[in-house]
Amino acid sequence: MNDSTTTAPLGSAVNDYAQTGSRYDEFRQPMGFRHLVDSCQSTAQRLGLDLGALQLLAAGCGTGNYEERMLGHWRESGSMIGGVHLVDLFDEMLVQARSKVEPFGVLRGVHQTDLVAEDVPVDDGSIHIATLVECIHHFDRGNKLHPRTEAVLSRLRKKIVTGGSLCIVSTTPTQSRKSRYYQWAGQHAGLDVAEDPGTLYAEQYPRLELVIALLEDAGFECRPVRRIFGPYIREDVYLDPERLLADGEFAVSFFKYARDRGLFDRFAEGFSALIQSGGMAEVIAESERWRKKIGTSYMLEAVAA
Repeated sequence: MNDSTTTAPLGSAVNDYAQTGSRYDEFRQPMGFRHLVDSCQSTAQRLGLDLGALQLLAAGCGTGNYEERMLGHWRESGSMIGGVHLVDLFDEMLVQARSKVEPFGVLRGVHQTDLVAEDVPVDDGSIHIATLVECIHHFDRGNKLHPRTEAVLSRLRKKIVTGGSLCIVSTTPTQSRKSRYYQWAGQHAGLDVAEDPGTLYAEQYPRLELVIALLEDAGFECRPVRRIFGPYIREDVYLDPERLLADGEFAVSFFKYARDRGLFDRFAEGFSALIQSGGMAEVIAESERWRKKIGTSYMLEAVAA
């Protein structure tokens, strides 16, 4: 194995939308969206506003599956938020997000923006609540000082009215993610222990205490963390072997080694064999054990001071 195969970056929807992002909603569900709904309600109450006056900025909205679920909840309950602004780096994702939000009649803006380098094109102090859902780990991959994340949080603080909120949903970083699946499939792909994708996957997420410190430096006061225990994969996928296999191939695409397609192909082959041999049941059982203990993800609400 040459050096390029052991140092190449992990792939994701961020740098391979065609392979991952376009299939996101087929297999993934918006875990913890009710926490965001609750935060919108509490933010409105804190600001003395009706929910119908609240302006939401969905930063890094992706394909809009969280926003669609939140808006659907409000419509079913006979209420509705005042406005939604969609922000993402990729136009392909914004097209999907727009198609989901527009039918609710509250879309106020769609902005193709690089949050790391560009200011969000909305007025300062015009946003009551902003969200960063499963995207904070993209800003500073490989940089433990997280200067880009700090810059993004500072820019968002300027957009949020004092007393408003920034809600972050992110995967729980833990070495427990080094599950049998990653170990087995990684070995099949010829990876040594130091390059186990499960470890690399966990390390790309900033530690919670670091996120809290960055938020406080940016001018926020953090509320207690809420753990999210639901399954990341849609529950109905577990019940359909063909869809589970397709989801597995989709998941592997997140870990592909961009500079070595052959290694990725072997990794995908290993995952397929794991499912077909019945080994996926053990993987799911193990995932359930650590998920019930620490949660799959967390939601952190920070109030603009």
